[in-house]
Amino acid sequence: MTPEASQSPPTGSPVGRFFVVFAVFLFLGPPIGATCLMVGAALTVDHFADSIFDLFLMTAAAALMSYYYFGGVAAGLAGLISGVYYAWKRALPLWMAALSGIAASIVSVIGRGTTKSFTDEFSIALVAIGLCASIACWWVLHRFRFV
Repeated sequence: MTPEASQSPPTGSPVGRFFVVFAVFLFLGPPIGATCLMVGAALTVDHFADSIFDLFLMTAAAALMSYYYFGGVAAGLAGLISGVYYAWKRALPLWMAALSGIAASIVSVIGRGTTKSFTDEFSIALVAIGLCASIACWWVLHRFRFV
């Protein structure tokens, strides 16, 4: 067996290929997005905090809770779009994963945008985080040869 043959992506049924991509986006998307949100919040936070560890814990908890709330639907929708594309075309290019992440984040922002608490900066940040999470999920899929 050649090394190229052992590294080829799985060639299962279209339904199986769909579920692999959908599961990676659904289960890894929100934690990756929360990590992006936490890093972004840590870069913009006041540098004169009393305890950096307490600040880190508060930021991590807020990031995980908020991104699971705001990003769970977007991650599932991005996984749905990317999974259907991969099952149909048998390839998942980076532009498709990025486009699905952006589209899903925009739909999620519009769906939750009926409240007045959303600012333009917050909406742009959610779309950027969705883009980062979808690119990271694409990388995981390609790095571990799921696609």
